Amino acid sequence: MKNHQTLQAAVLRLGLLTLSAVKAERISKPDYKAGKKHISKTYKADKTACH
Repeated sequence: MKNHQTLQAAVLRLGLLTLSAVKAERISKPDYKAGKKHISKTYKADKTACH
């Protein structure tokens, strides 16, 4: 009985991992670059505000 529950839990985890991998979307290069610039600007502004 314990082996059955362990196997069932493993199959459930594998299914959830597969679903999350399938659902992940790729980001376009322009969106990536825009996000990177935004993060850089925010970091610099926050760092300046701390000093």
